[in-house]
Amino acid sequence: DIDLSCALHEEADTKITYHLSKIHMDCNVEIRSSDTDVLVIILGNMNKMDQALKIWMHVGVGASQKYIDVTKLYSNLGEELSRALPGLHAFTGCDYNPAFYGKGKIRPWKLLQKYQNF
Repeated sequence: DIDLSCALHEEADTKITYHLSKIHMDCNVEIRSSDTDVLVIILGNMNKMDQALKIWMHVGVGASQKYIDVTKLYSNLGEELSRALPGLHAFTGCDYNPAFYGKGKIRPWKLLQKYQNF
């Protein structure tokens, strides 16, 4: 029997990432979620996952459904930017933290791209 309870993780967002990190085979995995937090947490932890794993995120409803190739997105961003995404997302607004009033995500993103040591 495999224990899927994941007692150390309270939220589904981190449980999904935990379970992805336990897959050690060449396969495609589809995550169905419209929550940006899930995408950001997965990207921030892709360096801990099997490189043969291909992750797809199914987002949207009805005619606006689409698939995001998370593995390709990680490859395009690179490890450093991907690992920095959860921190950037937390500071600029996510499920648990409101954004700073009148501040968006574009300027902080551009600063992070320019100064990756943040």
